[in-house]
Amino acid sequence: APSPAAQATYNNGNFNAIVLDFAQTTSEAATFQIAMPKSWDKGEILFAPYWTAGSGSGTVNFNFFSVALSDNDPLNGTFTTAIGAVDTFQNADRLHIGPITGLTPDASPANDDLLLFAVNRFPPNDTLNADARLIGVKILYTINAGNDS
Repeated sequence: APSPAAQATYNNGNFNAIVLDFAQTTSEAATFQIAMPKSWDKGEILFAPYWTAGSGSGTVNFNFFSVALSDNDPLNGTFTTAIGAVDTFQNADRLHIGPITGLTPDASPANDDLLLFAVNRFPPNDTLNADARLIGVKILYTINAGNDS
């Protein structure tokens, strides 16, 4: 797992963010979950990593995975095949917005499902010679109804 979530401080304390630091030499993963609205079309979900690094050069590869769990499903679902978002380091301690990439969660998503997501950094597939600090993840999805009634 990446270093435990920590509060990073920037701009002389005027900006604080909860972050996850992914090491440059070890494959590490973190998970999060979201209960999706009924209006979600149960299709592709798009992701973009928001990240930075304190120094370095090269590219970072964040991989995303997902699985849908319905009521009474075991909590050991099989994640999708990884979808990677590769981004180039620009400047230390500056916001980097990675490319949008998409996947469809495994396990036939249904209304009221809990979607489990995982994000990892797999250093053999990137060249960033520093820890990659994940600040956030943009998530986009398509709806097929104007509300959830």
